Amino acid sequence: MDPPAGEGVLPLLAPILAAIGPPPGPETEAEYAYETLWNGARVIAHLPGDGGLRLLSQTELDVTAQYPELQTLAWLLPGPEAVLDGEIVTLDDDGRPSALASWPVLS
Repeated sequence: MDPPAGEGVLPLLAPILAAIGPPPGPETEAEYAYETLWNGARVIAHLPGDGGLRLLSQTELDVTAQYPELQTLAWLLPGPEAVLDGEIVTLDDDGRPSALASWPVLS
């Protein structure tokens, strides 16, 4: 029997991106957060809970095949379905984030 329409299908979500704004004053500084610029590829990882994985770019392109090493996410996060919002970062030989090291994967 097929599941009812909408059931078992994870929603398409947009990445949550940092927003530039004015710096906080000293009285409200504790209420703000910051996000490090990693220069990686922003993706939404869809884990439907059946051992599958689908990676969508910020523009909703399927980039799953470009990151075969991330297939283990489905094994590491078994159980109910999940949607993860994150950034794939490539490290250089010294362990630092490198946008240049990401280009062979992204092209």
